[in-house]
Amino acid sequence: KASLGLSQFPVELQAEIAERIGTINRTSPTVIKRIEEIMEDKFSSLVESDAETVGGVRALVNILNSVDRSTEKNIIGDLEDKQPELAEMIKANLFIFEDIVTLDKNSIQRILREVSNEDLALALKGASEEVSGVIFGNMSKRAAEMLREDIKFMGPVRISMVEEAQHKIVGIIRKLDEAGEIVIARGDQDAIIL
Repeated sequence: KASLGLSQFPVELQAEIAERIGTINRTSPTVIKRIEEIMEDKFSSLVESDAETVGGVRALVNILNSVDRSTEKNIIGDLEDKQPELAEMIKANLFIFEDIVTLDKNSIQRILREVSNEDLALALKGASEEVSGVIFGNMSKRAAEMLREDIKFMGPVRISMVEEAQHKIVGIIRKLDEAGEIVIARGDQDAIIL
């Protein structure tokens, strides 16, 4: 809901809102209560929250992982100009489809077991040679050949369909990461030794 709301704001306000989400960590209960009252008046529904922790880099990353690519690029581009440190922190925590090349073979193979062939074919239709090569390199020769044929016979597709498929795959990757089934290296995190 937050990502949908963010993408509905005018382009010139998206980065400013993102900046505010990314830089706020705590706020007083009085401010939250006032926001609740305004929302209740505006939407005729009660919004209850005892939480005082709002915003921050993690919240912004979660939102940006859900918005369309053009909104994400616009926000990060503006933040790079206005708050380069915040932009770097966000980029260090933001996983995008092209980051698949940074994952190890076992993680990629685990992801491929969860992704439908239709979504994979659509996602690869707009992917770079590097990303496609990594994906095909982690499939059996026969499966890779079939997927290449699916992509070839797919014909032209809308970029929004490609981005939607890539977004679904990123969602699967994030769920597997949160479940501890794969590991996404972020920023300066320690490496894992097996």
